[in-house]
Amino acid sequence: MTRSLAPSARSLLSARAVFILDSEGSRLIAKYYSDDYPTLKEQKPLETALFAKTKKGNDEVILFDSHVVVYRKSGDVYLYVVGYEDENELVLGYLLSALNESLNLALGQVDKQTIMQNYDQVVLVLDETVDNGIILDSNPHDIISRVTKHETGEVSDEALMTALRIAEEQFGMRPRDIFGRSGFLL
Repeated sequence: MTRSLAPSARSLLSARAVFILDSEGSRLIAKYYSDDYPTLKEQKPLETALFAKTKKGNDEVILFDSHVVVYRKSGDVYLYVVGYEDENELVLGYLLSALNESLNLALGQVDKQTIMQNYDQVVLVLDETVDNGIILDSNPHDIISRVTKHETGEVSDEALMTALRIAEEQFGMRPRDIFGRSGFLL
């Protein structure tokens, strides 16, 4: 977790938390990126209060207890992005849209059952979108491209060449020593 930083010391593109609640306000997934809410005991009241305030609205931005919160109902779930009170709500809105669109691309639909059945994909989408509170990407196609690479274990030629270079440096082995003259693994 990161420490809560003064506005001048933190990134302009950051979030305090991202979470998804079901239609009854129960947590499906949550990622907190500041020390303001270190345990479930501190996190649950925020989630409960936000759900109570937002369950009747749709696609809104609110200022709640010194947080800028953007949220959206998608299927039978609510997606929330919580930012610092001085955070740009448009940036948080882009993050929310990217998350929603990426989940739609990855899962086909965003609802409680699909999220629970594909929890690993949801976590990957979230991790490829936000890392330690810093917004990494807001392009759903780029996010899904990276998630798909994680799932397939796809290795690029560049990664393979780097691995071979490291093997040569670390172990004194050249690709010829590993693959032989024929190019096949020995």
